[in-house]
Amino acid sequence: APAGIEVLADMANRRVMRRFQDKPVDPVLIETLCAVALSAPSKSDLQQTDIVIVSDHGQREKLEALLPDNPWLKTTPVMRVC
Repeated sequence: APAGIEVLADMANRRVMRRFQDKPVDPVLIETLCAVALSAPSKSDLQQTDIVIVSDHGQREKLEALLPDNPWLKTTPVMRVC
């Protein structure tokens, strides 16, 4: 097996978790995760995307209303829109 296969196996076995803790997420972690996501390769490296972090409660409620089949959005500590 190649080196680091354990990490890949853990990633492959990971399932969606939509139970969130009621505490803020470190802005540095959010920035790092967004940077990693934006550096992912795409066809011809022409990835055209933006990530918008929505923290304003009023704006979040408007977005949640657009996605009624996703009740877990109300409990997310951070909402991002791509």
